[in-house]
Amino acid sequence: MDYRLDSLEELDAFDSYGNLWGTHVYSDQLFVITPQGDYRVLLDEGDPEQVAALESAFFGNQVDEDALFATGRGVAPWMASVTFGAADILVSAYRMRNTRERWAKIVDDMVSRGAEATDEEIERIIDFLTAHYGTKVNINKASAQELSNSLGISMPDATSIVDYRTRNGAFGKVEGLKAVPHIDWKAIESQKDRIEFLK
Repeated sequence: MDYRLDSLEELDAFDSYGNLWGTHVYSDQLFVITPQGDYRVLLDEGDPEQVAALESAFFGNQVDEDALFATGRGVAPWMASVTFGAADILVSAYRMRNTRERWAKIVDDMVSRGAEATDEEIERIIDFLTAHYGTKVNINKASAQELSNSLGISMPDATSIVDYRTRNGAFGKVEGLKAVPHIDWKAIESQKDRIEFLK
């Protein structure tokens, strides 16, 4: 069967930023291909030995149920490909932004409905969702408490940012935060995609 496409839009799995999303179902990988052509694995839950065994069986034309079902493990075993979904669902999911507390409630609800995960896996899921789909915070308007809650930085760092902003004026870009004394710059930099600079 020929799976060639006349255009990539037929895949119906682009988000509003032009990234193409997909999964390697039996390898348990969620990936994205950026508009620049970069391939990025966002979640990798595959068992390397079992995935290698499956690939070997595939190329030897010897795939059986044992080889297929040995690969599933982790948070999302045999995750279904998002390329089978509609673009509007994917775009809505990509635009969805919640606080850590809201993501924790959503994940807790999923667990109460039967999703299985260890406490450690649940924390990893919540961390991932918060990091990639957390709410943005306006560094020039937020209180110290809001900065700490939204960005996951320490309260002393958040207070230092607010004090510096009060004395010196609004920040224009993330690098401007380097001037704030005694803050954990790496923690701030890791959250740069969630910071807005509205005045």
